[in-house]
Amino acid sequence: MAADPGLIYDIEPSDYFKFFNCMGGLGSGDNCTTVKGSLADLNLPSIAIPNPRTFQATMRTVTNVGQANAVYKAFLQPPTGVEMTVNPSVLVFSKEKKVLSFKVTFKAMRRPIQGDYIFGSLTWHDGGSHWVQISIAVRIVIEDIYSKIS
Repeated sequence: MAADPGLIYDIEPSDYFKFFNCMGGLGSGDNCTTVKGSLADLNLPSIAIPNPRTFQATMRTVTNVGQANAVYKAFLQPPTGVEMTVNPSVLVFSKEKKVLSFKVTFKAMRRPIQGDYIFGSLTWHDGGSHWVQISIAVRIVIEDIYSKIS
């Protein structure tokens, strides 16, 4: 429900600045010297992984805007052929702890057709009316063909 989402993936304008100017290679300078992380770590309610050849991880942060003492469990639907894990797999919120982070890891288990996107999802459920789902898109590249052309 839009009026009672339970969890939100909050993001600040400064996060967009870091994403577009520092991490995308479009900017530099003093504002970018302390920026760490990956392009995949922009705190959006979706995850896109372009090529987990071996192993890739990304972070997300959620804010509880529902009942103060809430416990959310992760339910995974990994993309076919991809091992996906979430740590922690249970988020425990309280009056004092309203913002929590989690790590999602991906490992390609088999190689589908070159360049195909495969899809899955991660859903957080509080045991009641809140089901907070994000989409997962993974693109597997078997071999970088263009880099081998002389």
